[in-house]
Amino acid sequence: MPLIPRRVASKLVMLPTFAAAMAFYFLVALVPFLIVVTRFTAWMFSANLTPQLTTFLRDVLPPESSLRPEALSAAVQGTGAGLGTISTLFAAYTASSGLNEVARAVHYVFSDERRPHPGGWMRRLKSLGLLCIWAVAIGSTAVFLVLIPLAGEAVARFGAQNHIPVLLSADVRYPAAFGLMFIAFALTYQFVPEPRHRPRWSASVQGALAASVVWTGTCYVFAYFLPLVWGVSLFHGVLSSALATLVWAYCGCWGVLIGACWAAVAAGA
Repeated sequence: MPLIPRRVASKLVMLPTFAAAMAFYFLVALVPFLIVVTRFTAWMFSANLTPQLTTFLRDVLPPESSLRPEALSAAVQGTGAGLGTISTLFAAYTASSGLNEVARAVHYVFSDERRPHPGGWMRRLKSLGLLCIWAVAIGSTAVFLVLIPLAGEAVARFGAQNHIPVLLSADVRYPAAFGLMFIAFALTYQFVPEPRHRPRWSASVQGALAASVVWTGTCYVFAYFLPLVWGVSLFHGVLSSALATLVWAYCGCWGVLIGACWAAVAAGA
């Protein structure tokens, strides 16, 4: 039995193109996606989660990205009177267009190896479903980032042992984010493929684990490891903001493809 089944091997040549397209649209759709997430969570929980999302982004983005929290906050919150609904709908359309590239890539990986294709109008509709899946996942992560410090303070006030508040601190929020990302990837691999090519849940879970590990590893390498090894970073001073952020997104988007391929191979085993 070959290491890579034919249904996946025949499509490998197209994967770099999909990774590049996803990286580009990921950056274009990032702020609109955050608009959708923050307004959804504000409607659900009556809370402004922009500071928590901004802090989380600054932790995972490369240092050269030069993320400006005040500009991001203004973009997320700034709407004129009566334009909130229109701007949110426009943001949802833009964000779903970005996720449409994810749907194209995942659909392609799971499609018939004899006639591989990135899907049609139904895939475009599924991008709206992906928007809901990922908005709930990121929104839940942001809510968790708010609740963890509050829980730690509450535990400390009751005179708990010193190590318990520490366990409820920042060391917990990133594993929690990993867990929510894992769930979102598993749902993505179940939701996007056509029913006749849809993998088993066990295969989707394996693929989601691989994708989450690659995404998390990419964030760690670009945000922490490269600056440590190279003094500042590999990209410092060389088109730093655009290049570093785009390469980060490109490497992270390979996680989506690796996870989909893993799930497709596991499904065919």
